[in-house]
Amino acid sequence: MRFHVRCINRANRQPWDVLSIAKRRIIEFIENSSTPGQAGVRLAALKFAQRVVLVQTRGVSDPRVS
Repeated sequence: MRFHVRCINRANRQPWDVLSIAKRRIIEFIENSSTPGQAGVRLAALKFAQRVVLVQTRGVSDPRVS
């Protein structure tokens, strides 16, 4: 299911809560990755953070696109 479909229905809060918990746990890998050998996990978490920023940022409204 796409991200906007999960977030558009305010009556169904459970999918949003699942996404928020998953996001919080993945971002914890970035903050708490002081263990040697965790470079791959940290890199994957950073890539996830990049995607989160892209998905949760409002797009520019272009009048040519409709």
